[in-house]
Amino acid sequence: MTKKKTRDYQISASTALWNSLHNTPDKDPLVVMPTGSGKSHTMGVVAGGLLQTYPHVRIMNVVHVKELVKNNYEALLEVLPTAPAGIYSSGLGRKEVRQITFAGIGSVVGKEKPFGRIDFLFVDEAHRISDKDASSYQKLIRALRATNPQMIVIGFTATDWRMGSGKLTDSGIFDHVCYDLGSGEAFLWMLEQGYLIRPTPKATQSRVDADDISIRKGEFDATEAAAAFDLIIEPAIDEIIAKGQDRDAWLIFAQSIEHTEIIAEMISDKGYPAAAIHSKMPEKQRDRILEDFLAGHVNVSGGLAC
Repeated sequence: MTKKKTRDYQISASTALWNSLHNTPDKDPLVVMPTGSGKSHTMGVVAGGLLQTYPHVRIMNVVHVKELVKNNYEALLEVLPTAPAGIYSSGLGRKEVRQITFAGIGSVVGKEKPFGRIDFLFVDEAHRISDKDASSYQKLIRALRATNPQMIVIGFTATDWRMGSGKLTDSGIFDHVCYDLGSGEAFLWMLEQGYLIRPTPKATQSRVDADDISIRKGEFDATEAAAAFDLIIEPAIDEIIAKGQDRDAWLIFAQSIEHTEIIAEMISDKGYPAAAIHSKMPEKQRDRILEDFLAGHVNVSGGLAC
């Protein structure tokens, strides 16, 4: 496994987090880094440093999807190949309890006893932590702190804002942002340095009129939004085909499962291999489609966020 070079801002992030853990050991810090900036590698640097400094430390890294569980696990091994790490994820078919455990939230919530004392809980995609007491992350945190009241929760996210509840530092989990690359200025700096790929958007004619779509709990009403998107699906697909010929692959996020399947079928009918992927399909089928998409066998994948 090739070891990745730690970038300057990743060193700054890990240093800021390290200082936070030592200067305010009773506080739960949050690290904000844009998508694509290497949060997984930064978590690996911090976890590896904690392990080398405190040989008996116990760490859990938890996230909501198996792909990120695997990615975060591999990122640690790139930093510290000999780390006593394992994966606990039903989706990945692994149930390993190690000194550093990378887990899916759905696999460990309600099953915390085998893990014993956890000193640091890393939460990737921390904006997914709900402020509701009955949510999975809240249940996990309470259960782990019942064993170790001094456990520190460390959050990593590309946005420190959650729809419906506002700033993550106001929701009762995280006390402060110890490192923030989420500002517009920081984002532009990363583009200028070549750390992020500069987007090349293309204007489209197909647009949805959202004026008449109701807002419920901070989100567009799903049924009304789907009805509005019904009107532009085919012209939007025609634009994708016309404007996307210079792209290696197309990834489309649809409003609903029904739209996902319709879009994939329509694009395929127009001569471009496409596959639909969504949260209701069998896991093996989903994995196969993702593999085909990454290998370039499927040029277009209609997607619905799970």
